[in-house]
Order: sequence, then structure tokens, then C-alpha cells
Amino acid sequence: MPRQTESKKEEPRPSLLFSLGKLILPAELWQKIRKPVISFFIVFHAMLNFCYMFNHHPFIAQVNLLFHGYYFFMGLDQDFGVFAPKPRDQNPHMIAVVRYADGTSILWESPRMERLGFLEKIPKERYRKFFDDNTCWSKAPHAWPDIARYIARNSFLDESNPPTSVSLIRYSSKIPPAPIPNPLATSDEERNPKWLPNPPHYEHNLLLTIQIKPEDLKCHSRP
Repeated sequence: MPRQTESKKEEPRPSLLFSLGKLILPAELWQKIRKPVISFFIVFHAMLNFCYMFNHHPFIAQVNLLFHGYYFFMGLDQDFGVFAPKPRDQNPHMIAVVRYADGTSILWESPRMERLGFLEKIPKERYRKFFDDNTCWSKAPHAWPDIARYIARNSFLDESNPPTSVSLIRYSSKIPPAPIPNPLATSDEERNPKWLPNPPHYEHNLLLTIQIKPEDLKCHSRP
């Protein structure tokens, strides 16, 4: 009779948290404290998310100010500026002017959802949020030089004509206030007022102009 071979069971691979814990602490100690540590990590970030979503109390504002650097660095920052009690009243977008060695220039623009098709919006929404919601305001000037270099690398199309400078510009406009219906009015226009359309982005602010060095264009990925 053919000899049956016993199949070896593959041992489960340790999780990332387990591997990191073993590097920092002895295995026995990590086994004892890993559940409380992981539970604290989850509860801490859940409470931090709660504080950032309901930032309307002086005490919560102080907590957010203390942890904002960590929260923003980890990419957890979520500003729900479309909800009450104070919706955002500015409608911005970012553009960049890329200048080349031969004197020509091109205009780079962050994704505009109103100008994209449905299937185009899905992958580009994250970039719109990054450029327009998070980094085109004065709270993130430390990110502007890296954004300018990123745009320069993606606009580097000819080896003999590299980008020499990039200017970041924020265009914005005031969002019209919501109409207030008057149920006691006699005319239909006052009972059901129409929403005013968003005006063109007429306000502009120069955020940064940076000179592009040859090392800034290394490891570029062409579109």
C-alpha cells in the first residue's frame, strides 16, 4: 500500500502588532499587556475622532490643539464643514503655474468635481479633498513646498526643458447663504425662495513660489 504522508499544518503568521510588541518588550510581558494596550489605542483614537467631529467647546478645542499635529500627520483629520452649526462659507480650489527653462509655462489644476464625469470623480475625490479642503488654507503652509515639488515632477515631460519654478495659487468665492422660506408670504417666490448659484472663484491668493532644483525632479513619475 502506498505510504501516506502527513501534511504539515502551516503555523499562522503573527500579526503586525504582535511582531512590533516583541521587538519592544519581552514576549511574556507583551502577552500580558497587549490586550489593554490595543484596547487603549482603539478607545483613544475613537475619543479623538469624537473630539474633532464635535469641536464646539473650549475644553475640546484645547484637546484638539494639543493633538492636532499627530492627528494631521496620521491623516485622520476630517473637517465636516458642510454641517451645522457653522457650515463652511468658502468654496476654494488650488491651481499651480509651472514655469519651464525655455520660458514657457503651463497651468496645473486640482480636480474639480463639477467638471468631471461620474467615473472620474471616484478616484480623484481623495486628491480634491487633500488639495482643496486640507492644504490650500493657511493651517498647512508646511505642506506647500512638497506639493509644489510633486506638481513639478508630474509636469516634467521633457528632459531638455525641466520646470524651474512653481507658484501655488488659491482661488475661492463666498458660498451664498441658504434661502429662508417665509410660509406666511403671499407670493410663491417668498414662500419657496430659490437657492442662489455659486459664483465663480473670483478671490485669489498667492500661497507660495518655489524654485525647482534638479534634485527635486528625481524619481518623477510621468502621467
